[in-house]
Amino acid sequence: MFQIKNLNIEHRRDLRVILENFNLVLNTGDKAVIVGEEGNGKSTLLKWIFDPALVADYAECRGERILGAERLAYLPQELPDALKEKSVYEFFSATDAFRLQSEGALGARRTLSPVTGVLLRRAAHGHALRRREGEGTAAPYLFGAAYGTFA
Repeated sequence: MFQIKNLNIEHRRDLRVILENFNLVLNTGDKAVIVGEEGNGKSTLLKWIFDPALVADYAECRGERILGAERLAYLPQELPDALKEKSVYEFFSATDAFRLQSEGALGARRTLSPVTGVLLRRAAHGHALRRREGEGTAAPYLFGAAYGTFA
């Protein structure tokens, strides 16, 4: 079970209240959608859920987040500059979950989805995470979250 209790988020710069007395309970199998206009705090809420430290420099947050055995992952809107030049292999091999697997185990994952196969082929050939301007960056993050490469 994942739970948020009495979350209040206020923007530090303009003191705008983003959330007030927000409560949420998600049980195993539940799904939720966050919908809202641009600039209304959807990304801030998701960052806070993943790691409250990600919003500490621009938002004052008070409330409780209760995690069970959930594995959280946050998919940023833009790949950080420090990662843009890394190869797919470098990106994933930063954690034991990827680096310590045998070639056979990694090869077996090629059959799991087209995205997985593309990422593993890119890793094997030393391709950068983003080769062209505007190329999507979601695939490496989704792969990492799904296969436990990173939290």
